[in-house]
Amino acid sequence: METLRILLLALRGTRTNRLTTLLLVLLAGAPLASAQPMFNATSGSMIDPSDLGASYAVAGPGFSTSGVIDYSGFPLNPIDSPFTTGKLGELIFEGDTANPNLDKFSLAVHGVPWSYPMGTATDGEAIASFQTNSANLLLSGPGTYSSTFSFFGSLVGAPLSVVSANPTWGCAQIECTSISMQGGGTVTFDVVAAPGIPGSFEISKATFTFNAPEPSTASLLLIALAGLAVLGRGGKHGRAALTAACPNRSTSGR
Repeated sequence: METLRILLLALRGTRTNRLTTLLLVLLAGAPLASAQPMFNATSGSMIDPSDLGASYAVAGPGFSTSGVIDYSGFPLNPIDSPFTTGKLGELIFEGDTANPNLDKFSLAVHGVPWSYPMGTATDGEAIASFQTNSANLLLSGPGTYSSTFSFFGSLVGAPLSVVSANPTWGCAQIECTSISMQGGGTVTFDVVAAPGIPGSFEISKATFTFNAPEPSTASLLLIALAGLAVLGRGGKHGRAALTAACPNRSTSGR
């Protein structure tokens, strides 16, 4: 919300200073447009372990994705090692179709299924990564513990209809698109005594639950531009409208 505070402060100066401040905020903050589509996850979950592995389903405006991170080979499941009491540390749960340890991957963008070419010299790829922010989480014994996590997912591919119609083509011929997904939320760890190892413990299950993200820089810019439009009308009517939108912010002295 620091970005929103700066944008609101920008509205208080002269017209020239307001525009200058807004430009500086945009240059210093996240870009409004990038070379690849970025989607924000607003709901979903991941459970490790499940009957299939680390199974997840994530969705947000314009997209939905799911898959299973398979730990039957390498890398090992981060929660499989017994431990004694102390700080948990950060854990990374990551699946990658190039390893391959990401199974049953699916992605729909605005209702259209997407996929990645495979078995060619220029394959596509899908990645799903969950990283816990639990470096200082102290585990003192059996029980349930909570922390936060960050999620990142990506696909280098094309609509499924294009990939299916050209099974021998790779990204060099299809001209694959890069799509990214991000989000985060709360993770809970179920800690139990490690069987057969006195004084040791293990995580029997990690459950990841997504939260809706804060407003993006782009949406905050729209708020700021709307405020500029109100102020641009001049006089007490513009100031009254801004006061109604931000009742706790005085407009006196301008």
